[in-house]
Amino acid sequence: MNEEDKMKTIYYDVCCVIGRVVLMLKESGHPVTVSGISLMLQVHSDQNSDAYLSKVYAVAKNVMAQNQNGNRTRG
Repeated sequence: MNEEDKMKTIYYDVCCVIGRVVLMLKESGHPVTVSGISLMLQVHSDQNSDAYLSKVYAVAKNVMAQNQNGNRTRG
């Protein structure tokens, strides 16, 4: 698999894990917030022992952290 295909796969999987967390929060009646999503990603990451999924969760957490920091600067 070439580098571009690897990046596309990681992007797809990051979208899936973030989407799964959003659905879990909605189904449980919790508010869907950046901090809530980030917390759930951390919980799932902590429960995971697969190297590839660990990378996916790390990227997803970074995406959410960038989003959270961006929201703070916009006021």
